[in-house]
Amino acid sequence: MAEKFNAEELRNMLSDSSSDDYEKNPMLSGDAPREISPPNKIKQKVGTGGLADSVIDKAQKAVQNSNVDFRPTGLEQLGQIKEVYALAKNKSTDYTDLDLINMMIAPAMQMKANGGMFGYDLVTTVSDLFVQFLESLTTLDDDILQVINGFISALNVILASDLKGSGGKDGTALVKELSAAWTRLDKKKKA
Repeated sequence: MAEKFNAEELRNMLSDSSSDDYEKNPMLSGDAPREISPPNKIKQKVGTGGLADSVIDKAQKAVQNSNVDFRPTGLEQLGQIKEVYALAKNKSTDYTDLDLINMMIAPAMQMKANGGMFGYDLVTTVSDLFVQFLESLTTLDDDILQVINGFISALNVILASDLKGSGGKDGTALVKELSAAWTRLDKKKKA
């Protein structure tokens, strides 16, 4: 039959063991429990650290020197937004308003992500604002569709004009006007 010991007797028995054994066994080290971190298998496979600066610089130079034309891709993504907008405007769909909103968000996010990479910083800025606007919506009505049309028109002009960079003063004015349209809509909805 197993012997029974009280807590004090066990503590004394353990303290009599050699200090090497005591430190090697994490279950016996110290009076308070110790946190034991399990091995991170994914980190072991992938490794640690980021990319070297030279690799990042080389990739950035490759993108800057690329002769890839973003406009066809941007216009295609804008076309997807226009198709969804037409469905919403004509109310000729079985999709819910949230479905239609989400169907516009995906290509707008692509435009936001890719515009700046190919020198169309204004596309990225306008698309970012457009995505934020869409994410704030739960329904679509005529006033909201009018603001959406403003975003579509702005992106269309930028791409059709091959307007690279930030657009300067005109680009800043465009972004301010789109923001103002959103603000006016918010005020109207709250009134």
